[in-house]
Amino acid sequence: MKDFYQILEIPDDATQDQIKAQYRFLVQAWHPDKFGSPESKDKAEERLKEINEAYSVLKDPAKRSEYDKARIFSKSVAGSQPNDYSNTTTNHESEENSERENQPRESEFQRSYPKLSRKPQNKSTKRKTQTTVLLTSIAGIFFISFFVLVGIAWTFLRQSTPTTTNIMTQTVTQRVDRSPTASITPSITPIISSFPSAGEITDNFAIPMKLVPAGKFKMGSNIGAKDETPTHEIFLDSFYIDKYEVTNAQYTKCITAGLCQPPKQYNSTAYDDYFTNSKFSNYPVIFVDWYMAKAYCEWRGARLPTEAEWEKAARGVDERVYPWGNTFDGTFLNSCDETCAHESANSEFSDGYPDVAPVGSFEKGQSPYGIFDMAGNAWEWVGDWYSPAFYGESPLQNPSGPSSGQYRVIRGGGWRDQSNGVRASVRVYFEPINAYEFLGFRCAKSIIP
Repeated sequence: MKDFYQILEIPDDATQDQIKAQYRFLVQAWHPDKFGSPESKDKAEERLKEINEAYSVLKDPAKRSEYDKARIFSKSVAGSQPNDYSNTTTNHESEENSERENQPRESEFQRSYPKLSRKPQNKSTKRKTQTTVLLTSIAGIFFISFFVLVGIAWTFLRQSTPTTTNIMTQTVTQRVDRSPTASITPSITPIISSFPSAGEITDNFAIPMKLVPAGKFKMGSNIGAKDETPTHEIFLDSFYIDKYEVTNAQYTKCITAGLCQPPKQYNSTAYDDYFTNSKFSNYPVIFVDWYMAKAYCEWRGARLPTEAEWEKAARGVDERVYPWGNTFDGTFLNSCDETCAHESANSEFSDGYPDVAPVGSFEKGQSPYGIFDMAGNAWEWVGDWYSPAFYGESPLQNPSGPSSGQYRVIRGGGWRDQSNGVRASVRVYFEPINAYEFLGFRCAKSIIP
């Protein structure tokens, strides 16, 4: 007897809302268009058939009740049978789920997506990880020294050529509104002048942001899913966008200020103390929903980028497939490779991270504007509502998505995805109250003339 709960990768006590959310995620994750080879597409189609079969039963309370009775009877007679997806729910996880059931239940979205098992690392993988850490440390020392020298030169030039341009002005306001749909008036509202247009600035919270200059670019793709078409040329005004994904440490400051809610869960897939342990302070914050991401950006005097802004920042103006070019290279990003505990893992690469990685870890994966992690690591919320047909009716200048909808767009792919899922044009969507272990965000700012 098939175990529909394991096929959907959900606990036995999952609510109907959790089942629906997980089904929608799996349908997107296993869509054949996201896989390159014919063999992978065939496997995805077979997986989708089983997912649809399981969902058709579990979504109906009456059918689910009958199935549960038959499942219990089957187990009592023959015992639990192994299946193709047993690797996604380990004994260790079952023990963890039992422990959670004995604890006070938190919000339903805190358990809307099950934790994946952590793939044990062999000695070879550990040596690769140690080598990666050593090389990363050496590279870090080199780049810190380089930027110190650049800073000294810049300071000398500014002292020798005085300027009266005021890059930042501040207006201070304070208002707290806890309603999920209300906007939080930022405590500091920077206004960035149009001159000089530095390639990189640091905002009032010491967070680096990169300039994406005004101009046209082609949005969308003819090699992806239907909602990525048609490709269309649009014009965007200049804007700044975070150089890195928002980190645990940065988000914690907003919580301390009383204007942000804590993440809906403190763990990651591999680490139980992911948000609370300081060694992960420079990792992307996860388990935040769209409203929480929006509130944080507004606290900084910023906003979530539009879908169009995000895509231009990721791929530039030459219609490249990935931030670095048109050819996938697993060493340029954090994606699902040898260390990823998922059945679709690509064993040709190993980045040394079982789930998310520290922001800015992949120097070669930068976008044309010097922005990190626009492919892989964590998916990112953007400001737009989702519409599969929006590209066919998009405004030609500064589009910001449909005026309303049910789902919000996420972009960039994550550590659980492979080559097709991390393309710069890929569009995925979730309800704005959803939060997952693979989903984070970054902020943007307009440039005021």
